[in-house]
Amino acid sequence: MTSIKNFLFFYLHPSRSSPEPTSIFKKILGTMSLLVFNWVLLIFFGVVITTLLIEAGIMEDPVLKEKAFPTLITALILGGLIAPVIEELISRIWLLYSQRNLSIAIGATISALIYKLCYYTGFSSASPNIKVGLISIFFGVVAGHVTFSTLKKMNLNLGEIFRKNVLRLAFISSIAFGYLHIANYKFTTNLLLFSPIVLATYITGGLILSFVRIRYGILYAMGFHIIHNVIFILIKFR
Repeated sequence: MTSIKNFLFFYLHPSRSSPEPTSIFKKILGTMSLLVFNWVLLIFFGVVITTLLIEAGIMEDPVLKEKAFPTLITALILGGLIAPVIEELISRIWLLYSQRNLSIAIGATISALIYKLCYYTGFSSASPNIKVGLISIFFGVVAGHVTFSTLKKMNLNLGEIFRKNVLRLAFISSIAFGYLHIANYKFTTNLLLFSPIVLATYITGGLILSFVRIRYGILYAMGFHIIHNVIFILIKFR
């Protein structure tokens, strides 16, 4: 419960938030407590509220019926392992600024954009394309290296700016994280209208992950994200 209280204070009353834990055990315990809390929010927003609105005829069912991945193994590898790691590198590693962290985030973003571009333009087949994946990684590594070299030469004092605005950046990152997942649903005008409700689980999840990243570390955020996605995938494929 302490980790949940600290999460709420972190955003609503920062001065009352307790110091970050130093032991690995306490960080793991805090991460697991927040994972359970995240599932409670998911059930509330993603099941209870959404179902009530659909049954009342106010909102159309936005859920896609077909599965995003053809097999359970593919889903676990791509959706349960690779996607969470990439999303954490894109969305949250840079919340604690360093030239390395920002460069990794930019490199990961470039890799993801190139892969998605190839996928949606038909250059990559519907099944995972290893060649396109390797090309995407190559350009991402190049972009990250160029960014790191540029930041070192410019010697900008970005650390202080990031530190003073970490809460704003966490909110922006979480909202962006939520709306990036709008592609998981049937894209309609009704979805856009009710998107704050439909995507609430992703946005609140993003806020929790941002807290975990800032207070515990990026590896704990990745672990949280992987466990969450694996559980979700196993439920979808049951």
